[in-house]
Amino acid sequence: MQPQPHPPGAITDSTRPRTVHGGNAVLTNSVQQANRSGAAITLGLYPSREDWDHARTAAALVSTMHDDIHASELEASILLAAYPDYLRDGWASAEHAATDLRYLTTVGMRAYTSSGVIGYPSYATADKGYRILDDLGQAAKSLIDLVTARGL
Repeated sequence: MQPQPHPPGAITDSTRPRTVHGGNAVLTNSVQQANRSGAAITLGLYPSREDWDHARTAAALVSTMHDDIHASELEASILLAAYPDYLRDGWASAEHAATDLRYLTTVGMRAYTSSGVIGYPSYATADKGYRILDDLGQAAKSLIDLVTARGL
């Protein structure tokens, strides 16, 4: 698989908004709220923590999920495989360890890192990214097969 050019309308460094999405907990809560009893549609949130764990193992990542919080081995590997030019200059040397993250959900990323990196992006490779994406794709197919078979 060869890296793809930026798709039309892609966000690049020059057009990237400087906003914060609030973390994955916001997404989880939004899906739970949308799936209330009697909702017209049912939403899903994919990949799950288990899917990410499986993909990390399939790609033989060095870092643990605790070490690899943001813009680190997993995410940088995916970008190296799919859109390597999305990575900013100096990405591989922007390592930042944060071992005590107990207040992350209360105070956010900025309390732990000024660069947005928590982890070890230097461990990232395109090959790991391809393996992560392949594993997540296989898991997505399994999920679609399950939903289709059960008529969900």
